[in-house]
Amino acid sequence: MKKGIGPRGLGASKSPAKMYGAKSPAKQTERINKMGPQVDDTPEGRGQATRTVDKIKSAIQAPFSEKTYGELKKGYRTEQKAEHKKQVQKRGEWANYWIERM
Repeated sequence: MKKGIGPRGLGASKSPAKMYGAKSPAKQTERINKMGPQVDDTPEGRGQATRTVDKIKSAIQAPFSEKTYGELKKGYRTEQKAEHKKQVQKRGEWANYWIERM
């Protein structure tokens, strides 16, 4: 039971703004960060570490390829670095667009 006005807690809540989910201006900036294209900032997402899926694919491909397991893993990491770079660029373009409009 929510606290309200009166001896038995009846009536409107003490803060009607809270009923409608209003947030302080400081918390509203967090919402802007969640909008737009997202960037994967994990080590695997940045291409600094190899994803488990890529390790498995490399292990399966290595016996049938001229490349070694390590070379295949390195190739997947390079692809992930390029993908991360595209994500960061897209996020930057999105942010610049909204900054110019303000």
